Amino acid sequence: LVFTSVNHTFSTPSKPNTPIHNSRRKLRGPLKIGIADYKSIKAREDELGAEFDVVVKFQDVATLNYRWLIKPNLDEGKEVVLVVEFKSWSYRNLPDIAYGKYDGYLHRFIDDWLNDGNRPIWIRPMHEFNGDWYSW
Repeated sequence: LVFTSVNHTFSTPSKPNTPIHNSRRKLRGPLKIGIADYKSIKAREDELGAEFDVVVKFQDVATLNYRWLIKPNLDEGKEVVLVVEFKSWSYRNLPDIAYGKYDGYLHRFIDDWLNDGNRPIWIRPMHEFNGDWYSW
């Protein structure tokens, strides 16, 4: 993977300093580089010689845990995007959400988040809604 900003080029060891494309468009704001990885963020940063601004975490709603999933990344100064998956292999999953089936999991997560100071995080529920591989 390669990410290019106005001042930096990030690449994999197999293709050092090779940007994906050479765009002349001006950025509207600072470019933030994010990672979604099962490897530790620090290990991946060391491997690639880059520092990531944003960490993307995918987690099933039933196993949300603020203390070990989100807090360590916020403590390291990273922005966090939490992709909440409402996995139920039934296509009746959306009414379950509306009727509160998952509220207990969400309340527990939110209580821990608030107790830690309510630091900003992005929450993306039900990603990839444009296909048929998820029930939503």
